[in-house]
Amino acid sequence: MADLRSLKAIERRKQVRKYLRTGLKQVEMAEKLKVDVTTISSDIRIIQEENIRTIVANKRMLEKDNEALLNSLSVLDQLDQELWDIYYGKKTIVKKKEIVNGKEEKEIVSIPHGPDTKLTALDKIRQNNKERSALLKLLNPTSVTTYNITYVEKLIPTLIEKYTSIVLNYVPKEKQIELLEKLKTINLEEDLNAE
Repeated sequence: MADLRSLKAIERRKQVRKYLRTGLKQVEMAEKLKVDVTTISSDIRIIQEENIRTIVANKRMLEKDNEALLNSLSVLDQLDQELWDIYYGKKTIVKKKEIVNGKEEKEIVSIPHGPDTKLTALDKIRQNNKERSALLKLLNPTSVTTYNITYVEKLIPTLIEKYTSIVLNYVPKEKQIELLEKLKTINLEEDLNAE
């Protein structure tokens, strides 16, 4: 029985969230959902707590993502510095030479990098720049994430509702019903497919 009650509460809170987005008052929500106003107040408090937990969790996740991103960019910067040093000849190949004359001696010889090595260094720098761009989401900026889609799906109904309420303030009372009926006939998917 408690499970059924929990499921009903979850479903009711979904409706309450929808009503909150449309600006419905608690008394009106209680009437529509056939529950007491205190139940709606309790649901709103629970929704607010859930929202706060979600915001805090998202903030922590974003902080971790940003830290990982900054670390990755720092590694790429260090690699680039080493590669530019190779390209401009600041870094050379160190060759150790052993000479044995009764005792062991070592001679360090610096050999400059050849053109092939310099070209390879430039290619690695180019790859690092491509990776850096991908990390910063500079490549393919038109890609759509699930978050973007969800945000838009939630935003559009609220935006339309607010837009309609503003428009109704400027339309004469006798024309408001006709306007609302015409607005209901708009089919965005059909209009988008026609383009």
